Amino acid sequence: MFSNFSVRSSKILKHIGLNFLYKGGSILISFFFIPLSIRYLGSEGYGIWLTLFSFIAWFNFFDFGLGHGLRNYLTKTLAAENFSLAKRYVSTAYNCIFIFSIILIVIFFFLFDYINWQSIFKVPDYEMSNFLVLIKIVISTFFLNLGLKLVNIIFFASLKPSIPGFIAFINNFITFSIITFLLFIDIKSLVYYGTTIVLVQSIILLTINIIIFSNKYNHLKPDLFYIDKQLARNIFGLGGKFFLIQIAAIVLYSSDNMIITHLFSPEDVTTYNVAYKYFGIITMIATLFLAPMWSAITDANEVGDFLWIRRNIKKAIFLVTGFSFLAIIMFFFASIVYKIWVGNKIIIPELLSFNMMLYVISSIYLQIFSMYLNGVGKIKVQLTIGVLMAIINIPLSIYLSKYINLGLSGIIMATLICNLIPLLTFIIQYNKIISNKAKGIWNE
Repeated sequence: MFSNFSVRSSKILKHIGLNFLYKGGSILISFFFIPLSIRYLGSEGYGIWLTLFSFIAWFNFFDFGLGHGLRNYLTKTLAAENFSLAKRYVSTAYNCIFIFSIILIVIFFFLFDYINWQSIFKVPDYEMSNFLVLIKIVISTFFLNLGLKLVNIIFFASLKPSIPGFIAFINNFITFSIITFLLFIDIKSLVYYGTTIVLVQSIILLTINIIIFSNKYNHLKPDLFYIDKQLARNIFGLGGKFFLIQIAAIVLYSSDNMIITHLFSPEDVTTYNVAYKYFGIITMIATLFLAPMWSAITDANEVGDFLWIRRNIKKAIFLVTGFSFLAIIMFFFASIVYKIWVGNKIIIPELLSFNMMLYVISSIYLQIFSMYLNGVGKIKVQLTIGVLMAIINIPLSIYLSKYINLGLSGIIMATLICNLIPLLTFIIQYNKIISNKAKGIWNE
């Protein structure tokens, strides 16, 4: 995909190859992990977990865009080989996020007993006590992981995007192995399942942080209790815009399971997610190639290498077009794959598969141009459109699924519509910026 005439390109190509290996392993594991999870939890239990997991995704915005803001500034400082400034950025980001995490955990436990969790998740009475334990474990661990996950930002900023892929592979492999063992010894519990997933991630992230800051990235090791107020303002200034975009994205892309639970049932969440995971393979593969673009574009834009950006955007479009044809082929074989994959107990409507295919195609094209805009820091249009789509998505989902009687297919159709509008807008903005014709909001 990337041109081969620059050091930047050779770095990216190397890590794309490694990422393909690691992500390919993760995709293979996830393919087997879904039927394993359904066997372990049952269709209803797995639906409950998916709804909880989607709910947790809403808390991703509690890093206040700090990770994305750090990514752009850190990429620039590393490109300029200003390691002293880079260390100050890392120290500021780590300390800020851990302070936020501790505050959020305290607030969460204070409010816990005042929240009617059963009305939110529609959990059966016999499962409720275990579910409350799980929520406490999962959400408190999640908040701590917000800080530990900053290590991935360091790898992206140093143009080593395959390492987060390797971390994810190890995480998935260990989690899969533990759940398989629990199923083998016939210990089935939603609490054990969820706790395994979050604790394995925490232990791996903590280990990676200790290893890298003790060795190769020792020069970036965060200083305890060190916060540079000016750098914090820089990070949060840009990060604040990403923060609002994150909220919009979470509402847009992580609300489907919650909507399905309330309009239909937890079992329908499982049905919806089988189709989502199947076509999501395309998204995961495309991301192998597209993920490095953000920081690489930041690096290229910083040194004025606009020719490199043009060439590689074109190659990304060509690549994604190929993946789109693959998604179409997958649609025609979907019913056969579903039967082999999850058996006959879960029936996936053909219209749901068709709409999911279109949604995935729109998403991978959208990813190209959002990566570009993120990389050059021109995100005001993205922010405006994102907030608008977030407002539209939930009522449109309810309308299409409930009142037009499209059922689960209406949920993803609404998200598809909310993908197409920003896609067209971002294409226009990209062409304006790259041709140096962007003015006003198009250049902000």
